[in-house]
Amino acid sequence: MSLVALRLLLAPALVVAASLAARRWGPRAAGVAAGIPIVAGPILLVVALDHGPRFGGGVARAALLGIVGSAAFAVAYSHVAGRAGWPPALLAGWVSFAAVAVVVATVAVPVGLALPLTLAGVFLARQALPRSGGAVPEPRRPAWDLWLRALSAAVLVLVVTGLAATLGERATGALAPFPVAASVLSVFTHAQYGASAVIALLHSMLLYFGAFAAFCFALAVALPPLGTAAGFAVALGALALVATGLAAGARRAAL
Repeated sequence: MSLVALRLLLAPALVVAASLAARRWGPRAAGVAAGIPIVAGPILLVVALDHGPRFGGGVARAALLGIVGSAAFAVAYSHVAGRAGWPPALLAGWVSFAAVAVVVATVAVPVGLALPLTLAGVFLARQALPRSGGAVPEPRRPAWDLWLRALSAAVLVLVVTGLAATLGERATGALAPFPVAASVLSVFTHAQYGASAVIALLHSMLLYFGAFAAFCFALAVALPPLGTAAGFAVALGALALVATGLAAGARRAAL
């Protein structure tokens, strides 16, 4: 698969798959998809293939701390969503992400320190979310729904990967966790199901940011010495292990 195909097809296809899962199992399933790197993973892969594993490892290290920006997106979106429609909620979320990304792009944090800082930031963000509740209405699904979701994801991925060479490691890493899937899934969930459903989605998303952080940490550590293929294999293994543990914990908590 060429790099152009990766940019144009992989992330949008994963966003569509997440959307279909949400239709089958509800907004929390969409939150799981938004919480794991279905878009950041392809972005980091394209960057590593384009610029080499050492550059890719530096981007992954910055992306680890950049997850806090996506957590800030969730907090801002959820609080505005309860009082307004999706456009102001999305704007608030993007502004919050950008504020954190600017900080991440200007500081160098060792990967061993970035991991606990990120996990602490995600934990605090999850505590700051409003509680979800209330009835979820029957969704309104226009015929162009999935096509627009895929197009939105493709445009955002193209922008982020296209800027990589110009921005450098830290700035690219700060942008890699840009909430592409979270934005697309949150907006469509908000518009079709209402604020309560999107808050449930964001709660689920933040829970699985622990697996996202494990993926970025493993990639930052493994990519430079092992190369792209082996580095991503290690990172995907860490992602699967942590995501499985989080899913098991969520099931026990629900009993």
